[in-house]
Amino acid sequence: VEDLLAAGVPVIGASGNWPVDRIPCVAFDAGAVVEAAVEHLTALRPALLVHLEFRTSGVPMHERRAQRFREAAARRGLPAVTAELFRRAAEDDALTRRLPLAGRPAKRLAELLLAWPRPAAVWCGEDLLARRVCDAAVGLGLRVPRGIAVLGLGAFRAAPCGSPALSTL
Repeated sequence: VEDLLAAGVPVIGASGNWPVDRIPCVAFDAGAVVEAAVEHLTALRPALLVHLEFRTSGVPMHERRAQRFREAAARRGLPAVTAELFRRAAEDDALTRRLPLAGRPAKRLAELLLAWPRPAAVWCGEDLLARRVCDAAVGLGLRVPRGIAVLGLGAFRAAPCGSPALSTL
């Protein structure tokens, strides 16, 4: 994309990952999506709202989403945190996201799930992550959705697979 811009080729983004001041973007309204997620999760009366991504740091769209999530929760007087499973860019690639979690990310997710007060309401930045959260929670003996409510994003094919089926935006 940088090469195209340098060559003067018109570029339009469709992912929301590029700064909109540099590249026009056609994407969903990120602010409205965050508000819908927080509104949905707030109705569950959680002790804690959680925004979870595979990786937030260094991903501008995810960083903005995390900030908006915390602000929306604060406006409603609810405690909220943001967490990420991958700490380094090298861990976060398309293949890794589609494989079952293992190693440090799996351990980190288990630690997070066990540490959050109940009931916790978790909004995941994509349905594949939400599916992983449900599977890990069930594997730890946690009750989904009563102890840990999970909401995905994207309405991807992963949403209805597994048990329980995901709620997703």
